[in-house]
Amino acid sequence: MHRLRDILVLIAVALLAAAGGAARAGLRVDVENASMKSRGTAHAEAAARAERAHGSRHTVLVLAEPRAEGVDARRWHADERGFASALRELEDVERVVDVPLADRTAALLAVDVAAADDGRYADAVLVLRTAALAAAPPTHKLSFSGFPVGELAVAEALAAEQAWIVPWIVGALVLLLFIVYRDLRLALGAVLPSLAAILMLALLQSALDHALDPISSLLAPVLLTVGVAGSVHLVERFRVHARESESEVREAVRAAFRDLVVPASLAVATTMAGFLGLLASPIPAVQRFGWLAALGVGLACAVAWVALPPWLRLTMGSGAAGREPAPAWAVLGPGLAVWLRRRAGLVTGVAVVLAFLCGVTWSRLRVDTDPIGILAVDHPFRVATSRVAARTGGVDTVDLLLEPPLPALPGPRAAALQFGLGEPEGIAGPAGPIHTGADGSRLVPLLVRGEEFRQDPDRTVAAVEERAHAFGFPAATVTGPAVIRALDSAALVAGQIEGLLFTLVFLWLAMAIGFRSLRLATLGLIPNLLPCLCLYGALGAFGRPLSVGTAMIGSVLLGVAVDDTIHVLHGYAHARRRGRGRTTSMARALSRSGRALCVTSFVLAAGFGVGAFGELETTKEFGLAAAATILTALVADLVVLPAVLFLAAASPLERRSA
Repeated sequence: MHRLRDILVLIAVALLAAAGGAARAGLRVDVENASMKSRGTAHAEAAARAERAHGSRHTVLVLAEPRAEGVDARRWHADERGFASALRELEDVERVVDVPLADRTAALLAVDVAAADDGRYADAVLVLRTAALAAAPPTHKLSFSGFPVGELAVAEALAAEQAWIVPWIVGALVLLLFIVYRDLRLALGAVLPSLAAILMLALLQSALDHALDPISSLLAPVLLTVGVAGSVHLVERFRVHARESESEVREAVRAAFRDLVVPASLAVATTMAGFLGLLASPIPAVQRFGWLAALGVGLACAVAWVALPPWLRLTMGSGAAGREPAPAWAVLGPGLAVWLRRRAGLVTGVAVVLAFLCGVTWSRLRVDTDPIGILAVDHPFRVATSRVAARTGGVDTVDLLLEPPLPALPGPRAAALQFGLGEPEGIAGPAGPIHTGADGSRLVPLLVRGEEFRQDPDRTVAAVEERAHAFGFPAATVTGPAVIRALDSAALVAGQIEGLLFTLVFLWLAMAIGFRSLRLATLGLIPNLLPCLCLYGALGAFGRPLSVGTAMIGSVLLGVAVDDTIHVLHGYAHARRRGRGRTTSMARALSRSGRALCVTSFVLAAGFGVGAFGELETTKEFGLAAAATILTALVADLVVLPAVLFLAAASPLERRSA
């Protein structure tokens, strides 16, 4: 009867996972990255007003350069008239503007593409690119740049990445766990519940019509590695009981899950809190990632607790639980506890100095809000954008919206303003004629200098708006997709501290309630703050910019890394409640959890490390930085946390047990 029930449970989980797999395969890619754009900000609202008055336009820059020196300029310009006319005839092209260049053998066309009624413009950009390549004279080669083309390039790279990254991570995790356990049954048992949970979560994403974007693409890798780490704790405790009491499989499974009810529940709560810290972001994609990841963690835990016991009972047989794990931590745990007790002050002092130095270098961090930085350096779009920038000094277009009341002679004043905006940092010059809207407003297209604009978009926007006010336009706002994306990226990066504080409060409350001790909760935050300080301090020390991907790591990794802290604290507090001394309690906690901490940390690092082979720079940066942070957190949990506990005054819990 028990065997039949276990089989039915696994079949039910497999069917739900299969349905989720079909749903995941059908998830569309958000080509326009609509969820990456903030809502409700002043510039987003200005963009909506501009769209109502002037229509939805998206500018594609088409650069035509001679394939060889000595090309007849007159022949090119004769062909160019036919080339530009061919583009104007396309259904979704609203206007084609010839942007003046110093080199008369080349031409730069600013092509305004209209969006469809649902706001999508990717198909129109693809049609434009195909038509331009067909109509271009054979003497010239084309390069395509501009915000719409960049969005399309990111979507194509994202789709290519999603096709392989999850299978690769699954394969890496199974291989690593097989090496650790030398048993394929245990390796699969630790991985399959998390994979099933990810596929089930895809059912919800499909039902809500959530498209994939550069942020949500991180969801599956993160949940897979986090879920596997939780399952590994269950497998490790199962093996401990099987070794210590020579239990039957069924008894060892029951004892393992009974031991981990409290720490596993607390670990899930704190991990969910870490992800919920991302809800403070102004960007819908990041908010969505936060609550979906939190939900996914809970789902992964539920699937593991439902499916892993039947899996172990069915696959491991009815006899002894199998090979015993090497009892290395039975010796390492007590030895490390004694060593740290004697050197608690030294270890804590080194940690404090390291935290201070990292805090100093953190202040040197610079921000990189370049949206095309998501793509690899040698990606065709980045190469094309560099060519356009070399010819024009600008790589994208923004709009200056001039709204009523307008001054007298607004046309000449607006033209003078447009040509006088080459001085503010970030503006290369005009990007086409001024447009007049149905409400009388003016839209002034401007060409953006990439480097200056990316480094400080707020300064460029403020300088342009200030100049417009000086020209007599009181209601002037810089807007457009490129502006919104740059400002959103800057807001996301700048909001990292707010997100970290939000996450810290959640983690502290969860641990205080779980351990019923304010002091243990406070001390438990120390080994988790140190890896974050080291991460951002290292970025500052090596001159690496803070990007969208690395800005998210602090909140995410706080929730993930705290799991191991909880297992150490729980084992330590449990032993103290039973009247054991500090050294003995820590020795027991490290002996029972040390191996699991090492395995889970290396599993997490390996899972995130697979991201280094991703198509998107966001995935690469997030994966490598997360792997390094996880390994730093392992050292903090095994070395810094025990030292801090030894050095700190006795907690209320400890005084009661004395």
